[in-house]
Amino acid sequence: MAYTEGCLICGAEITYQEEPAEKTCTICGKKELSQAQCSQGHFVCSDCHRGEHLKTIINFCQNTDWQNPVDIFDYLTQVPGFPLHGPEHHALTAASLIAAYQNITGQKNPRAIRDAVVRAKQLVGGSCGLWGACSSALGAGIAFSIIFGNTPLSRERWGDANRATGKILEKIGAIGGPRCCKRTSYLSLINGAKILEQLTGIKFQLTTPKCMFSRRNKECLKEKCPFYPG
Repeated sequence: MAYTEGCLICGAEITYQEEPAEKTCTICGKKELSQAQCSQGHFVCSDCHRGEHLKTIINFCQNTDWQNPVDIFDYLTQVPGFPLHGPEHHALTAASLIAAYQNITGQKNPRAIRDAVVRAKQLVGGSCGLWGACSSALGAGIAFSIIFGNTPLSRERWGDANRATGKILEKIGAIGGPRCCKRTSYLSLINGAKILEQLTGIKFQLTTPKCMFSRRNKECLKEKCPFYPG
């Protein structure tokens, strides 16, 4: 299984500066404000970081018949080159939850999955620390909004989606940092599915995952993480 833990260019550790600064992407040359930078001086913009993974997420989630969002997530995180951490996880969380929901209800809508990925693409990496709101939870919020057909003018379901996202953020915050995109995505998927069960009456085929990435994550919380394999 091949994937990237640190810098996409050299694999070195990613560091975070106190203040954002304009950086030039080593791959495409685009300039972008960011606090993140490879310890060797490389910088990869959000679009290049996501690479082709968003297309893979859309294609698989539109065609799978799996009803467990965790299984969908786990399968796609093992695609060669998929990063250990990064904004790809936000779109993957949203698409996995919607795909599983559609497969359970039989209401297949490929456009909904594409729209979820387009919306999640706007969520930046590092939001868990820089915004105080993990974008994996916001990815689940995107899934709620699409499933409910919400707009800014919606009423009851507008509240449901916001409350659901808040509950997921509580679960993520209760464990604490540092960030782990696998841990927060699992929490978003599992709790998001449970909330959808309560709100819609459907039943997901949920399982509790055992993390396949803990030995490669330098910041792993180990026994403090509910998904640590031991």
